[in-house]
Amino acid sequence: MVTGRGEPCAKAESDKIAIEEVNFVLEKDRAAQHGIDRVPAIAVIGEDETGPRDSRIRFLGAPSGYEFISLVTAVLLVGGRGSALTDENRERIAAIDKPVTMQVFTTPT
Repeated sequence: MVTGRGEPCAKAESDKIAIEEVNFVLEKDRAAQHGIDRVPAIAVIGEDETGPRDSRIRFLGAPSGYEFISLVTAVLLVGGRGSALTDENRERIAAIDKPVTMQVFTTPT
């Protein structure tokens, strides 16, 4: 989690989830390492047998309302839970042969 002012960060209630705060002002290099250039932001980083693995999933702003469901889903997927994609959609994604950037914008309702 990257914050702008160094405010206290939440503590995970499970040893399977770690929450690390990065001060955007004082630790700009660490924030940039995860592609964070705005705050508040959340970078979802997984871990496998080789160590940390960046999922490249980012949340900019506070994930509230329906966005919170997306955050929980991202954590579950990065943590190893299978997705609900159909075989057809998996094949379509596998056929992508160049880098793609997807951005989803939401507004509070």
